[in-house]
Amino acid sequence: MRYLLRDYVEKLIEEDLVRAYDLNGMGDTSIGLVTYDSRKTGKNGIFICKGNAFRAEYLREALNGGCICYIAEKQYETEKASAWIEVTDIRRAMPVLAEMFYNTSEHQVRLTAITGTKGKTTTTYMIRDILQKQGIKVGLIGTVASYVNDKKIEDNLNTCLLYT
Repeated sequence: MRYLLRDYVEKLIEEDLVRAYDLNGMGDTSIGLVTYDSRKTGKNGIFICKGNAFRAEYLREALNGGCICYIAEKQYETEKASAWIEVTDIRRAMPVLAEMFYNTSEHQVRLTAITGTKGKTTTTYMIRDILQKQGIKVGLIGTVASYVNDKKIEDNLNTCLLYT
């Protein structure tokens, strides 16, 4: 199920995360992508402006790449007409957006974390293989690579926050 831009705003308001917004007449647009990587944008996308290293040129790239809305903790001047949603906490808003876009809930996901000094990657891959042989869908996020089942997720960011 694809949600409309106004549905995302309503959910963020329901979670008490919206400070201000202007949908610029795009509220009835079906959202095709949610991303925080300006190199991975597409038609009717929502772009998340986040991080201390964020630059306004990333937003410009995202809007030129097809995103129609940006979500940030502050407003930005844009050359291209776009919708925007100003939120109080971008890190709290991201899982709300992901849950809607992927039509899932954090309560539907079983999570296993591996910690330690040595052997984390080996242990992770062994657990993944065991679970897959049992017919269980597996996602793996690591420093070497990330996978959803057997599909490798190409990502050159070292922190996985939201897969698109």
